[in-house]
Amino acid sequence: MLGGKGQGLLPHDREVEVFLIVGASVTATIYVISSSFIYSLPYFLVFSLYII
Repeated sequence: MLGGKGQGLLPHDREVEVFLIVGASVTATIYVISSSFIYSLPYFLVFSLYII
């Protein structure tokens, strides 16, 4: 009984752990992309004006 209960808890904890890791990765990726986009936006505008 205890062994079965333990095996039932392990996948659940694993799913929660994976969910937290994926959530943190997605949040960090969105943060990096948005911040780098904001920083590169003026350079992009200057570059496009230079091409025109």
